[in-house]
Amino acid sequence: MHSQHLAVNHQGPVIKDKPHHPILDLPLGSVIKSDYALPLQHILKLYTVGCLLGAWRSPRNQKSIEDVFDSPEQAHHVIATCAAWLGYHIVAAPGPVPAWWQNEEIIPAAYFHE
Repeated sequence: MHSQHLAVNHQGPVIKDKPHHPILDLPLGSVIKSDYALPLQHILKLYTVGCLLGAWRSPRNQKSIEDVFDSPEQAHHVIATCAAWLGYHIVAAPGPVPAWWQNEEIIPAAYFHE
């Protein structure tokens, strides 16, 4: 469970959740094919895994994200996979979906350790 820390800035006390999972900061282009990552970044202004997961919480954003991929099931698979990296279980699409992941780069193991 995440612990909360109190930080003080020039506007007063702020509660910050710590620790921040490094996977949230992964650029989408490092884990998703550029065919999908570029529209997410340039049209929807979603640049990281954390931004994508945060945007997914809105039904309106879900539809926009689904439109970027080949099918809604493929978008659900992306979200379920990213959430699984954080330890959450989300049911993805039943059955196979077209490949969406980036396989050109290897993600450093440091991203997977808190």
